[in-house]
Amino acid sequence: MKATAAPYPGDIAPAATGRLSLSARALVALVMAAAFAWQLSQPLNGDVSWLMTASERMLAGQRLYTDILETNPPMSTLLYLPWVWLGQVTGIAAGGIVIAATLALALVVLWLADRILAAAHLLERRDDWWFVGALVLMLLPGQDFAEREHFALLAMVPMLVAFAARQAKVTPPLWARLAAGIGGGLAMAIKPHFALAILVPAVWAAIATRSLRPIFCLETITAGLVLLVFWAMVGVAFPAFFTDLLPLSGIIYAGDRLPWLALFTGRPTWPFWAVVIAVLLLYRRELIRPLPAMLFAGAIGFFVAYLAQGKGFSYHLLPATALATVVFVMAFASRNAGGRGVAAAVPKLVAVVLVALPMMTAPTDAGNATLIELLRPLGPNLKIANITPQLNTTSPLVRQLGATLVNSGPFMWMALGAIRIENTNPPPALMAMARTVEQHERDRLRQDLLRQPPDIVLVGADTFDWLGWAKQDAAIAALLAGYDVAGHAGTGINMVTVLERRGLAPLAQPG
Repeated sequence: MKATAAPYPGDIAPAATGRLSLSARALVALVMAAAFAWQLSQPLNGDVSWLMTASERMLAGQRLYTDILETNPPMSTLLYLPWVWLGQVTGIAAGGIVIAATLALALVVLWLADRILAAAHLLERRDDWWFVGALVLMLLPGQDFAEREHFALLAMVPMLVAFAARQAKVTPPLWARLAAGIGGGLAMAIKPHFALAILVPAVWAAIATRSLRPIFCLETITAGLVLLVFWAMVGVAFPAFFTDLLPLSGIIYAGDRLPWLALFTGRPTWPFWAVVIAVLLLYRRELIRPLPAMLFAGAIGFFVAYLAQGKGFSYHLLPATALATVVFVMAFASRNAGGRGVAAAVPKLVAVVLVALPMMTAPTDAGNATLIELLRPLGPNLKIANITPQLNTTSPLVRQLGATLVNSGPFMWMALGAIRIENTNPPPALMAMARTVEQHERDRLRQDLLRQPPDIVLVGADTFDWLGWAKQDAAIAALLAGYDVAGHAGTGINMVTVLERRGLAPLAQPG
């Protein structure tokens, strides 16, 4: 039986929510079209491109964690597998399908959240919810569009909205509770750290309602069951994740972390802190209301998950920044909604500037463009080896060129982490483990190069001598003796050196 919503300052009567206006539908459609066009105008980022390549390898019969060296739980690759398969079946470029599917999922999430909020009488301005939600879920991700964190954000929104209903002392409909729980479970399947984005809001709602029900509710129980079923399936379908990858990656991830001060104050955190401080200075009273409170709590949970991962990558902060941005922009729109005509459009224009423009004007990778200019004259079907510490060296490069990456993994990720650990003068036991991991990476590289001798080898992109590191293996040194320097891309420590196998057509130097 549904409880009656408790009154909160600023909440409105159910009848005031109304239907989504025609103008709001048009704005959401415009945002969706703009996001699709902008994402289609450029290649998807390195992580997404690599995971699409891993999906293609799986569809070709290769085994994840045995033939394909991936660092994350299987859900990271499985997210893209259906869309890559659909691209192969239809002949449509998989990148376009991934973009369209992500936008469609965002639309479904907004609809689910709308239904839950309407049932709980928590929607003040339905038009604003849809417009701001579309901006944040479709445009704000920018270069991080369709990342795992983007999918985790989308999966978690119904859970956070369900928590808002519970804080308002309304039990969501059964379908809503199940949908929220399934989304929360899938988010945790992407990365276990995302459990924090459930825990923090659940505890916040429990404190607000003085009840443990938000913690031990159908939503959280369903999320836990989904996660248990997923990991049971992983044990059956991908046993090498536990036997081969986890011991190695555990060493690297546990030992190769940024210092806490850098995690809290580094440049990637600046957008997050800017939005959080703006909310606390200008709209902190909003946080006594269920919806802003739960979205803000979700942002804090995702930020703690970012700290737990310890890498300091900007895309790890996407969900936290996005949820805090929804709170800020919704409050801004609500406070400035009294105008008519042109004045009524001003808050929406400001919202677009705040959310979309910074993300849509991010600089492109000039080094990658130079590599494409160097390699494209050689035609498609090149075999390329990546002996650098950068995933972006070959992803999305190989997809743009129609080339093949000969590496089992996207780059020298295990060796990079091991070398970083070694440079910190760790205890002898950890030093020995790091060197074991480093040698494992070199052994895998040797197997890859011998199995598919590359046409092009890319080295550098760091102050460390990666070519010299690779040549410590006699078989690799012998193989690479047949390559000559054909060009460079990038500048300074980020410069990539292009090695060309003798006998290939000469490379066209960039003009």
